[in-house]
Amino acid sequence: MSDFDREILTGFVEEATGYLPALRAGAAALRAGTADGPTLEEAHRCAHTIKGAAAMVGFPDLSHVAFHLEDAIEKATPNPAGVTPEVLDAIDAGVARVEAILAGMAVPAELPPVELPPPPEFDALPEPPEPDSAAISAELLEVFRLEAEEHIRVLTTLLPEARTDPTDRDRWQDIRRAAHTLKGTAGLVGFDDVTRLAHRMEDLLDAYFDGSRTATGDEIDALLAAADVIAETVENRADAAAFAAVHARLEAILGVQPAAAAEVAEPEVVEEAVPLRPAREAAESSVRVPISKLDEIAKLVGELVIARTALEQRVGEFARLLGEAKPAAARLNRVSGKLESGYEASALAGGNAGHAGGGDGFDSLEFDRYTEFHLLSRELAETTTDVRTVFGEFGHILGEIEGQISRQVRIASEVEDKLMRLRMVPLSTITAKLERAARTSATTAGKKAEFALDGERTGLDKTVLEAMADPLLHLVRNAVDHGLEPPEVRLALGKPAHGTITLRGKHEGSHVVLTLADDGRGIDFETVRAAVARRGLATPDEAEGFSQAELSDFLFRPGFSTRDEVSELSGRGVGLDVVKSRVEALKGTVTIASTVGGGTTFTVRLPMTLAVVRALLVKAGTQTFAIPLEAVEQILRPGDGDTDRVGRDPVLRLKDGVCPLVPLARVLNLRHAEETARPPVVVLSAGGRRVALQIDKLVGGREVVIKALGRQLRQVAAVSGATLLGDGSVVLILNPAELTRAQVAPQLAAPRSATTSRPRDAKSVLVVDDSPSVRRVLTMLLGGAGWQVTTAKDGVEALDVLQRGEVPDVVLTDVEMPRMDGYELLATIRGQAAVAHLPVAVLTSRAADKHRRKALDLGASAYVVKPYQDENLLEILRHLARPVRAGV
Repeated sequence: MSDFDREILTGFVEEATGYLPALRAGAAALRAGTADGPTLEEAHRCAHTIKGAAAMVGFPDLSHVAFHLEDAIEKATPNPAGVTPEVLDAIDAGVARVEAILAGMAVPAELPPVELPPPPEFDALPEPPEPDSAAISAELLEVFRLEAEEHIRVLTTLLPEARTDPTDRDRWQDIRRAAHTLKGTAGLVGFDDVTRLAHRMEDLLDAYFDGSRTATGDEIDALLAAADVIAETVENRADAAAFAAVHARLEAILGVQPAAAAEVAEPEVVEEAVPLRPAREAAESSVRVPISKLDEIAKLVGELVIARTALEQRVGEFARLLGEAKPAAARLNRVSGKLESGYEASALAGGNAGHAGGGDGFDSLEFDRYTEFHLLSRELAETTTDVRTVFGEFGHILGEIEGQISRQVRIASEVEDKLMRLRMVPLSTITAKLERAARTSATTAGKKAEFALDGERTGLDKTVLEAMADPLLHLVRNAVDHGLEPPEVRLALGKPAHGTITLRGKHEGSHVVLTLADDGRGIDFETVRAAVARRGLATPDEAEGFSQAELSDFLFRPGFSTRDEVSELSGRGVGLDVVKSRVEALKGTVTIASTVGGGTTFTVRLPMTLAVVRALLVKAGTQTFAIPLEAVEQILRPGDGDTDRVGRDPVLRLKDGVCPLVPLARVLNLRHAEETARPPVVVLSAGGRRVALQIDKLVGGREVVIKALGRQLRQVAAVSGATLLGDGSVVLILNPAELTRAQVAPQLAAPRSATTSRPRDAKSVLVVDDSPSVRRVLTMLLGGAGWQVTTAKDGVEALDVLQRGEVPDVVLTDVEMPRMDGYELLATIRGQAAVAHLPVAVLTSRAADKHRRKALDLGASAYVVKPYQDENLLEILRHLARPVRAGV
């Protein structure tokens, strides 16, 4: 079997195995009567994807079983509560059969032909074999896995350090203690293979510890390989062939005959059960809370913040009205005083005259007038006093309300902080996976690599860390494949034979900053410049004028590579574009810094929480927008001497240079408000770029709760979410990274037609499918036929490609995909004037006429059913691409 076929099979098995948890969850939920729409939808999608991918890579039997499983799930979906026992049995049997077939697809070093058993009817399908640990309680098994992860982390961290000083007995003691404890606890829960392998590790480690043997680099590599396969076994991803190979390798180092493997003594279960006890006690003293429950609390905290914002607004209005009423009270006080003093003066004058003319000093008219006026004067004075008293009480109450709000702010912030820390896990959680990726990638590439972690206690939100695991793994593999030189080249350059890949984590304000650096060859930006011109992404003259930052952007484009050939490490359908899209989906940024010969550093900035952020509210035109405060560098009102022009573009002069000056209303294609003298300017810094945004009005800063946009609005340029203000109005939250990249309106208004700079004889296709195996097969087929291939995993990612201006000659899309399916993608393309002309071919396993009619009604240019003939598909795409090129 060729390396390509081996890679296809390995990738397919890895992909299909990843769908099994969703299938099991759907079957279990149906059996328990707790199935809901999303659970069944995900299980149905996974069965459908396995069906299509299996047919694509040449496994019709598995595709047939997945087809029946998909059909059974469809029957259960309309009424999960009323599903019949026959359908439940069919689903359980189908899942079991898929698991059994995938279990028989392991890829050993010497791959024999894969013979798949014929798929019997569902009612005759056997139950999957139970693991050795089935008799152990789930709680105890989970405790073992948690403890094993810690011991494996010790092994994978300390063993590479032993290279520097193989005679350090303290380090060997720590390593052998981890292996010894792992051996015993694995025996306790029934992982006999792990016990035997750890026993052989311990034999070798004992020799290092007592000084009878000195570790060599190859021996340490063997121990690390053993730790890797143990980790895979604990994660239920064991490869029997790899396990046997590592065990034999350790026995060869020890000089032990292979037959002696069966003579390994049973583990001392009673003695070794002790290490589990502290872990079990720790588990009993803690509560495991599903992330979904924490998300519910986080939403309540968000509502609390919204309610507090509303209260703050009302108090602000109250304070404003109180301030407006104070001058009126003062005027009332002055009028009352003047009236009283004027009356006393007139009374005094009138009293003297009356006294001279009469016996009692007053005539009847004067007395009546005096009495009424006097009472009115006194009442006015008393009213003034009452008003003054009420205002004093108002001020006192306002102070108490503001104090209560301050306490609520403090409590809400504390709740938010503690909730965020509940969700946080240390960066060291994924260390073992990254170390393993570095070692296995280096072995595959014939290189030597060491992985180092700085800031292992840096905490990240669990969902953020899980979402970043695959991008970090890809960056590690990318560093090995593209960055590190072969050992002989490194030695010739005066570098150590082992390359170093370092992941650093630290907190900066409300963000987590991750940097992954290697000490390899660095990025040759002249090679990148040549690749940009060669691939038709820019003319040679345009490419010559690009800066390093602009050239770095091309590295994040889908399908871009400086190599003409795809390697096993770099060509798995996952590129830097996926890293960037994942980071931006988490509201973060990623940048590249590199020097030739000095290595490359990727810097990723991620928010510590995705729920609540501090934002600056600004007005552009008549609309209010929120800008995350972390990206705001400064706010100023520039004078005439602070602005200038570079060519025809206005710029703002700052102390450390100049940056583009752009009205925010123009960037967002909004109507300008009336011109004002010295309008405020907000300087943003994100992704290594700066831009000065001229705004119409500053509203103020406050905490806002981020609400995700709906599916239809996810691709709105420069917008990352929305929030609700206290008065119920909706405010869009702007994405600083996109604002700093945009700088001019046309880049946000419509995608640039890439066909203007593409060579006229090149054909390009955008392949949209959620299955990596399908994307890989189509990429190989189309690439071999001379097509320039860009891939996307769903409609959302495909629209992102189109909006970046990478318009292909034709789009080839699947139907069933997460986030945005093929029908929605087709409708969106036909609804956008800039790409409405684009031919779209639908490639799906849905052969029913209703599916075909729906696609054609939405504007599909062709409808192809899997499986297909390669030449037929190529001919269809060639035919669709011709009129587009002529028209453009």
